[in-house]
Amino acid sequence: MSAQFMEHKGVRVLFLDFARIQDPAVLIREIEEAKKFFAQQPKRKEILTLVDLEGLFFNEDVLKAFRDLTIHDEPWEKAVAVIGFSKIGKVAFRANKLVLGSASQRLVPFDTRDEALEWLVKQAPAPVPA
Repeated sequence: MSAQFMEHKGVRVLFLDFARIQDPAVLIREIEEAKKFFAQQPKRKEILTLVDLEGLFFNEDVLKAFRDLTIHDEPWEKAVAVIGFSKIGKVAFRANKLVLGSASQRLVPFDTRDEALEWLVKQAPAPVPA
């Protein structure tokens, strides 16, 4: 997983790349690293996050780790766009959202990176006129 800020149409977006991680133990360690990354950021509920889950392997432990990450990151994140789902991944995502309840309201799945980034840009606060 890499966590890095990028810019899309002048909007700062955090990109969390979990794509193609096949080992659940490695994935869980990467999720823990993401928590540490968030803990270093100011708690202002303004981070717009793009998460790539393409081709990763998941099991119940991985799903639990992602649920914990969602709850952990709530004080920092304004909106989260998630991409890279397989068909079964979409089912697991919806099930996880049900378990998380209101904590998951900021998570929205998308089929493409472009759609996700466009949605995130719309979640950014409007610029203040000079």
